[in-house]
Amino acid sequence: MGKPPIKTDDFRTAIWPIIFIGQFFTLFPVSGLFSGDVKRLQFRWVSLRTFYSYTFLFLGALAILAQIHHIIRTSVSAGAIIEDAMHMVAVVRSNEKFQFACTNETNFWKLFYNREHVKVFAYMNYHIMMVLVIEFAHKVYLFMWTFMDLFITLVSLSLSIRFEQLYFRIAPHKGKLLPDAYWVEIRHHYIKISKLVEFMDRELSPMVIVTCGSDIYFIAYQLYMSVQMDASVFSTVYFRFSLLFLILRALLMLVTSSHVYVASRKPLEILRSVPMCSWNNNVRRFTNEILNIDSALSGHKFFFLKRGLILAMTGTLITYELVMMSEVKPRNTGNFCEQPNRLF
Repeated sequence: MGKPPIKTDDFRTAIWPIIFIGQFFTLFPVSGLFSGDVKRLQFRWVSLRTFYSYTFLFLGALAILAQIHHIIRTSVSAGAIIEDAMHMVAVVRSNEKFQFACTNETNFWKLFYNREHVKVFAYMNYHIMMVLVIEFAHKVYLFMWTFMDLFITLVSLSLSIRFEQLYFRIAPHKGKLLPDAYWVEIRHHYIKISKLVEFMDRELSPMVIVTCGSDIYFIAYQLYMSVQMDASVFSTVYFRFSLLFLILRALLMLVTSSHVYVASRKPLEILRSVPMCSWNNNVRRFTNEILNIDSALSGHKFFFLKRGLILAMTGTLITYELVMMSEVKPRNTGNFCEQPNRLF
C-alpha cells in the first residue's frame, strides 16, 4: 500500500479559510484556492470573481462621490458583528423617536432609509430592491474595514513565527563552540526570511497605509462624537463600545505587526554569547545584517510598524483629545426635530 500524502504545513494551508470567507465579501478574487498547490493560485482580470469585486468597487466609488456631493450641498470578526448590531438598534430607536415626535410618515422603514442614507435617496426614489442592495453593500464595506486589520495581523503572525522558529533552532547552542558551516547555514536562512518580509512589505504597504489612516481617523471621529453627543443611554453605550472595539482592534494589529521586528532581532542574543574563539567573519556578517536590516512591515517606508509607532499614535490621539476638550463645546441640543441625523 502506498503512503498517504503528506500534508504541507504552510501559510497558504493556514490562511485559506480566511481568504475563502473574504471572497464572499469581494476580497481576494483568485482561483485555485482548493488545489493544495500554492503555484495554482492565480488572479485573472477576466473572471467572475474579478467582476464581482469590481462591481462593489464601483458601487463604493459612487457612494463616496454621493457623500462628497451631499456634504458640499449641505455645507457641512464577533466584535464587529456586535458593533454593527448595536449601531442598528441605536439608529432604529432614534428613528422611532423622530417618527413619533416630528413626522406623520406612517412607513417607518421608508423614513428610516431616507434619513440614514440621504446621500443615496436624494437622487432616487425609495425602493425595496435598492434597500437590499444598500444593506448588502454596507455589510461588504464593513467587513472589508475589519478584514484589513485582521489580514495584516495574520500575515504578521506568520512572519514573526518564522523568525521565532529560527531563534528556537539556535537557542539551545547559546555559548557553545560551533563550526563555521553552521553559521553560514543559519545566516542563509535568516536572509531568506528577511527577503520574505521585504516582499510582503512591498505588497502590503498600500493596505498598511489605508488601514492605519482609517483606524486613526475613525478613532478621532468617535472621540469627537463622544464630546458632541447628547444621546440616549443606549446610543451612548453603542458609541463607547464602538470606540473601545476600534481601539482594541487597531492595537492588536499594531502590537502583532511590531513583533515581526522584535522577533527579527532575537538572534542577536545568541550571537553576542558566541565565544571569542568561535567568532569569525560569518558570525560578524550575520550580526551586522541583523543590526542593519529593518525586517518590519511599513507604509511605503514612510513609517514602520514598530512599537514606537504605537506610542506615536497614542500621543497624537491624546493631544487631539486634550485640544478637543478645551476648544470644542458640546453641540446645542435645541429642537430634536431640527437635528434629524443625530442619534438619541
